[in-house]
Amino acid sequence: MVKITNIESMKKIDFLRIAALALCLLSGTAAQSQQTAEGQVVGNLFGEALSSDVAYRHLEWLCKNTAGRICGTPAAAAAVEYTHQLMTGMDLDSVWLQPVMVKSWKRGEKEIARVVSAKFGTVTVPSCALGWSIGTGEPGLSAKVIEIKSQDELKNTPAKDIEGRIVFFNQ
Repeated sequence: MVKITNIESMKKIDFLRIAALALCLLSGTAAQSQQTAEGQVVGNLFGEALSSDVAYRHLEWLCKNTAGRICGTPAAAAAVEYTHQLMTGMDLDSVWLQPVMVKSWKRGEKEIARVVSAKFGTVTVPSCALGWSIGTGEPGLSAKVIEIKSQDELKNTPAKDIEGRIVFFNQ
C-alpha cells in the first residue's frame, strides 16, 4: 500500500508532467507534418521507381551501347552525354556537365608469363597485369621460385631464403 502524504505537491508534479507532455506533442506536430509531407514525396519516388521499368530501360541502353565505360574512353564520354541529354529532358531545375580531368589507361601488349623448369620444360601460365603497373621490360624476369603457403610462413622464412627469388603464394 502506498501512502500519499502531500496531495498538493502530487498535483503540482502531475500538472508539470501533463504540461511537459503537451509541449512535446505540440512542438512535434509541425515537424511531424513536415516530415510526413517529405516522407510522402520520398515514398512516391520509391513507389514510382519500383513500379516503373524506365530506369531499367536506361540502364539497359547504357550497358548495351556504352559497354566498358573505363574513364577517358569514348564509351565513358557517350555514357555521360546520354545521361546529360536524358536529365535535360526531365525538366529538372538545372543540369550541367562539370569538366573533370581523368587518367586514361590503355592496355599495352598482352602480358605473358612462363614457368621454366628443368624437369617439366617451359609452360605458359595465365597472367593479368594490374593497370598502371610497371612491366618488366623486354628481358622479363627470371628467378628461382619459392612456394609460401601462409603469411605466418612468410614471416618465419629467413630473408636469405627469399632474396632474389619469386615468391609464389599458394594458399
